[in-house]
Amino acid sequence: KFWDEMPPTNGFSIIKNTAESYQKAGKLQIQILTSISAAQIKQNFPNDYQKRIGSVEVGKKNWFKRHSLDFKKINFSSSGTDKANWAEKNTILIDDLQRNVDAFISKGGEGITYKNANQSMRELATAVDIMKETYGYSWSNI
Repeated sequence: KFWDEMPPTNGFSIIKNTAESYQKAGKLQIQILTSISAAQIKQNFPNDYQKRIGSVEVGKKNWFKRHSLDFKKINFSSSGTDKANWAEKNTILIDDLQRNVDAFISKGGEGITYKNANQSMRELATAVDIMKETYGYSWSNI
């Protein structure tokens, strides 16, 4: 029910439109990388945490579909800092928590700390231009 009632963030359309335009232009392969907060769920619901984790995954997938975020892949990490396991050269993580961005960068990816949609998309454009000049286009996680 939580995910059924969750509205999009302010600036959602800016992010969605920017991501879709990059993807259509072939500049980036956009993937969703989202945390299921497994440790918190296990701590708060020790008797049925596996069911609840599955429910979080289904809820998030349905939310993405409901809001027309139809990217080819949705990746789930067990925690925000575990998103660093997806870090590679030519990957960009946009996240609202600095510790998650720092962990991602420490594993070799690029990171943008989300403050608002306009700021994040400007930083993404700069990062994509730098990646193009340095490596050529590859894929990115948003």
